[in-house]
Amino acid sequence: MNIKKMKGSLIGIVFIVLSVVIYALYPDDSIASRGAISAALIGLFLLFMRVNYNVPDEVTGRVIESTTASVYDILSGLHIKGKGIFLPPVGEGGSDRVFVPLHEGSDIPDIKRVYDKSVFVTDNVSKNFGLLLNSPGGGIIDLMEKESDTPFKGIGSDLMCETIKVLEGLDILDSIDADHEEGQLKISFSHSNYDENCERIRNDLQEVCEKSCCPICSCILSSFARSEGRPLQILEVKRKNKVYIKARFLDI
Repeated sequence: MNIKKMKGSLIGIVFIVLSVVIYALYPDDSIASRGAISAALIGLFLLFMRVNYNVPDEVTGRVIESTTASVYDILSGLHIKGKGIFLPPVGEGGSDRVFVPLHEGSDIPDIKRVYDKSVFVTDNVSKNFGLLLNSPGGGIIDLMEKESDTPFKGIGSDLMCETIKVLEGLDILDSIDADHEEGQLKISFSHSNYDENCERIRNDLQEVCEKSCCPICSCILSSFARSEGRPLQILEVKRKNKVYIKARFLDI
């Protein structure tokens, strides 16, 4: 449903009704008649004009795809296999990060040794090898905090499960539900304007969703990592009618 298009049509109807009322009240007044004709023309223009209000959303969707594709090319080119770990900002001016371990497995990296590295993480313990990137959706979080009037740092996952619904107000998602229990997080949501972009990403860039995610999923996971001040690792990302994410918090 295009709200902007509906508003334009409603305003057009108002102008047409106004023109009829003016003409009915002042049928012999030439000035009123000209005003009525002008109102009718404006109303007809607003009612039938064709403006593609979806262009900004389509541009954003394509940016999401291209950004995700660039990260995917790096991850696949370096044969990075592990599941992404979203890290909260550290210190003043720190950024939301995602660490993708080189190898897939149950060994948890030593997060303290990862935090102070840049991009390529090599260590004397192989479980700490990987790639450290800025969270693809990190910039969206500032908008989320501004819209909700809530700094996410330290608010905890329980409150974040409700606050994350601000994404609906930003018209990024149609609906989102989140549940936190015993260190595990379950999230489900439907896309608002970016469903086709999500589908193409999952078809063309397989496995990226469980590594660094697209900007939308990563902003969700980074928000929860920021709220707890703890790393959050993806366990599973799947899509049926909705997108479903499972993740777990890690202790530093």
